Amino acid sequence: MWDEGRNAHLFTREILERSQLLIDTLAKFDLQMALPRDVPMLHVLASGNYTRHDNMFISSLLTDTVIH
Repeated sequence: MWDEGRNAHLFTREILERSQLLIDTLAKFDLQMALPRDVPMLHVLASGNYTRHDNMFISSLLTDTVIH
């Protein structure tokens, strides 16, 4: 999936360096993704489609309190 030519822009030196700041911050504050992958969370009233938030982080101490 990631090795396709159309995804090359995701792996430039600048992008990798900028993403490292996010990775370091997540590690420093022990943050984890709160929402499970591929589960729709929002119902868009205008279109009727279901969507989901990306990159919702919470403290690792709170991950067990998230209700599915």
